[in-house]
Amino acid sequence: MAYQTTSWVFCYRRCAIGRSVRVVLLFLLCCLLAGGRQALAADPEAAVAEDPAAVLRAQKRADLLREVQAPEGFRTTIFATPNEANYPVFVAATVDGTLFVSSDGNGSLGRDPQRGRIVRLRDTDNDGHADEVKEFVGDIDSPRGLLWVDNRLIVLHPPHVTAFTDTDNDGIADKRQQLIGGIAFDFSQRPADHTSNGLAIGADGWVYAAIGDFGFMDAEGTDGKHLQLRGGGIVRFRPDGTGLSLFSRGTRNILEAAISPLLVMIARDNTNDGGGWDVRLHAFTGLEDHGYPRRYMHFTDEIIAPLADYGGGSGTGACWIDEPWMPEQWNNSPYTCDWGTGKIFQHPLVTKGAGYEAKQNLFLGLTRATDLDVDAQGHIYAASWRGGMFKWDGPEIGFIACLTPEGATVPSVPNFQQATAATLVTILAGPSQRLRLESQRTLLGRALVAEAADSLAALASNSEAILAGRVAAIFTLALGEKAAAIPVLKTLADQPAIAAWVVRALGDLAAEGIPIPREPVRAALAALDARTRREAIVAIARIGDGLEAPLLLPLAADSDPIVGHTAIEALVSLGQQAAPVESAVIAACNAALDASTTSAAIHRAASRVLGELHTLAASEAVIARLAASHDPARRADLVWAAARQFRRESVWKGDSWGTRPDTRGPYYSAEEWDASPQVLAALLVAMKNARGAELPALDRTLGLHRIKAEHVMPALLARAAQEPAACLAIVTFLDLDGSVPKDDVLPVLQAVAENTLLPASERLTAIRVLGRSTSAKVVKPLLDAIVSLQSLLPNAAEVPPDLIAAAKRCACENAAVVSDMQIICSHAQASVSHAALADEILLSVAGSGTAKSAVRGDAAARLESDWKNDPARRRALIAASVRSGSKLLANVIVATADHDDGNGLKQAACAALDSLGIDAAKVRESVHETGPKLSAYAVDRVLELVDQQRGDRASGAELFVSKKCTACHAAGANSASLGPSLANAAGVYNRRQLAESVLLPSKSIAQGFATTAIGLHDGRQLVGFITSEAADALTMRDGQGAEHRVEKSAIEDRSQLPTSIMPEGLVADLTIAQFASLIDFIEGIGK
Repeated sequence: MAYQTTSWVFCYRRCAIGRSVRVVLLFLLCCLLAGGRQALAADPEAAVAEDPAAVLRAQKRADLLREVQAPEGFRTTIFATPNEANYPVFVAATVDGTLFVSSDGNGSLGRDPQRGRIVRLRDTDNDGHADEVKEFVGDIDSPRGLLWVDNRLIVLHPPHVTAFTDTDNDGIADKRQQLIGGIAFDFSQRPADHTSNGLAIGADGWVYAAIGDFGFMDAEGTDGKHLQLRGGGIVRFRPDGTGLSLFSRGTRNILEAAISPLLVMIARDNTNDGGGWDVRLHAFTGLEDHGYPRRYMHFTDEIIAPLADYGGGSGTGACWIDEPWMPEQWNNSPYTCDWGTGKIFQHPLVTKGAGYEAKQNLFLGLTRATDLDVDAQGHIYAASWRGGMFKWDGPEIGFIACLTPEGATVPSVPNFQQATAATLVTILAGPSQRLRLESQRTLLGRALVAEAADSLAALASNSEAILAGRVAAIFTLALGEKAAAIPVLKTLADQPAIAAWVVRALGDLAAEGIPIPREPVRAALAALDARTRREAIVAIARIGDGLEAPLLLPLAADSDPIVGHTAIEALVSLGQQAAPVESAVIAACNAALDASTTSAAIHRAASRVLGELHTLAASEAVIARLAASHDPARRADLVWAAARQFRRESVWKGDSWGTRPDTRGPYYSAEEWDASPQVLAALLVAMKNARGAELPALDRTLGLHRIKAEHVMPALLARAAQEPAACLAIVTFLDLDGSVPKDDVLPVLQAVAENTLLPASERLTAIRVLGRSTSAKVVKPLLDAIVSLQSLLPNAAEVPPDLIAAAKRCACENAAVVSDMQIICSHAQASVSHAALADEILLSVAGSGTAKSAVRGDAAARLESDWKNDPARRRALIAASVRSGSKLLANVIVATADHDDGNGLKQAACAALDSLGIDAAKVRESVHETGPKLSAYAVDRVLELVDQQRGDRASGAELFVSKKCTACHAAGANSASLGPSLANAAGVYNRRQLAESVLLPSKSIAQGFATTAIGLHDGRQLVGFITSEAADALTMRDGQGAEHRVEKSAIEDRSQLPTSIMPEGLVADLTIAQFASLIDFIEGIGK
């Protein structure tokens, strides 16, 4: 039982217990343990039954076991309670079942000293519970990814990657070597949120690191290689810290990739809380861009689509399981964890060309799942963050579960250090992924590859052997023999079944500077197998020879979208290298653009490659061909290239883009460069010459690339009076440009919005642009345009109701419209339709959390007066409530439904209650609710009561509005621009946690909800949360719901406050029943 002492010392060291208290407690604990040992010596069975510590430990395990829902056929135990290993972020198992745990009490947002450690756990008696606990590393900030390889524990702990070794085998690391420095930010700059995370190793011998989207400035490996990454992705390096390089990019906050025996790589990403990027499942193939944050919104044809989009949640760790003892239905699959949903999923994959199709099956229910790993002894270890949130909250956080398939036959783990080369090759050919990797590393570590070379070559070429073993043999040869392996690899490349992996191995050798034969790689470009073509493209990029560019361009038009994407990315990568390589790429693109026989797809690809190259030679090539082009389709490609070349990504200085970065793209921090004036001039000439439908399409490209309105609008306005196409071009450009339209553009926008010959969707676009104007002159054209569009609804099936609703929101959210209710009421006189729209605006403003209080009060007063004094207005307001879905008038509508005045209002009110889903009985109860207020209870008692009681969601929706929650919180996708969406929060946190967040908003502040204080150079102070952040400006919403756009050049200082902008006591005047209704509504947002 000595392990108990060690684990409790862990807890004491991290608790703020005074020195004297610790001394007394430790003395008493030692006495208790001494007595326990004597009892065990006398009667072990009785001692276990009577030992209070054993009873408490068993009870705790039983309680924790209820948090685990395993599939049928698995035995589940609690491997470690918080006493042994709390705050588990990642776990890593060795083949023999030793488990390492990165324990980080700081979570993602804390920065306290001495909160991090790495624990080593062993189950020496095979009862499913760890009984040997050691602090392998006693004090380490932000321990994240763990990887046991070559008898060392490689740890990613921002900002470094370090290898820890236990040279004397006492279970405590006594030697450390830094492998990678600067691969993340440290505590002096930010906590470990969106940081560099998990590690995994593949059969190719690379360590793959999952990088969160805060990226890193300057990482350096042991060989002096440097790398910078702004954004998330996958980087890789060798276990000795050499070869640091970027593998994939454009993810948000991935925590770990699962790697298959065949080098399929899968990760579960994180949502950006209502910004259009939900929990995505990615496959990583090399060179690819997944799009976050620059290109996933407007340039989806330039990125790799996710395998799946799962909505809300919070992706965490991952593991690929391929073991002979795993039940067949669960074997050879990637598994991903979701902290938010509390589940671990299996993802069966089906190969589809160069990519995959994925399914999702629930494997394990586990509260706050963070990671899982597998040994070679039939055990799956799954980590839980149970009870924890984002930083230290006491020692009793988290646990680790262990799953074992029932009745499985588990092979013994061989003695790798004594095994012969022949034995190790036999293991390599076996069915266990864990043993294969261990065998490979042993062959390499003991320098046995030369001795085993013939056996490895035989295995690789054996078509009867399992493919995983053949792939492992290929890379073992390449890693161990280097150049000497090339003749064998060249021969193996002729076998289609393994060509993809042979070509990948050759490309890796080329990246090390080892000359390789080009013939196998070139031949692979024409392979029938799409994965082989993809790997050949990546290999050519690693070779770094621009003379191969003419071979890559045809593949940019490949029928497989991943092959086509990879070809373009490879060409861009080559074109961004030194002059000889760049020149060869530009020459290949020019030749394709100039040839009359070039297909449309290859012409488009060549244009796209040139558009990404910001050199004078590339810009001159585009400008010259744009001026000479007479084919509209080809000219469109060249306009795209020139627009992309106009600006480039600026040099990153280490500033953060926060959790809500600007997603407009194509660059985050764009700057003009030497060729920008010439490129702009060429674009304006092209716009001047464009006619008909080409003009709006051209201006769409300019808008997408955020060419400033001051460059584009004068020429378009001059043509608008004579050319309808110019009017459409103005709408298209301004819609994408995002700027506030000036007064001189309003008549053009209104004309398009009211043009009955145009599709309703194009008219809505014009209304949307009108809605961005803040001028008082926009009110009439905006309302007239909406009424005109709405007039189509009864007779036009192609106009969906949600389109009309979107148009009305433009009015309800327009600053000029909602600034004065008298103006709205005066416009109501224009027609019955105008009056109906005005009623909906009144309802929206009266219930708004963002409108000024005086205007909101005016709207409410007008509604109250009209309802009280005019029966006809009651009918109109009931109808407006139904059309808009507003429940603001629920109380008076219920009262009307209860009273028959003979004029038909009762029937209208009853119909409205049914349409709006209002429970009249619940409303009556809430109106007459006279129970104690929340302020009369202790917080814990409120949480207990609201967890037991359910209310009425409709009443909760009214409270959500009346308490002005909408000032800061988005209740759904349509209001996501307001700020942090509650849709994901409601899907991640349970009822009690949601209630606690409302009662104690500052206790635990999640990302996206943090309060920021900004001091401006003019002396003003702003406090609120950031809703969007671009390179040059940010948007902040304050506690009253007012939005502020702030140029970063105007900011003198910026800091994050420890308290939430949401005040405590906001719901103190509610009853338990009312609060339960509010929580009901919030819970429903995420469903």
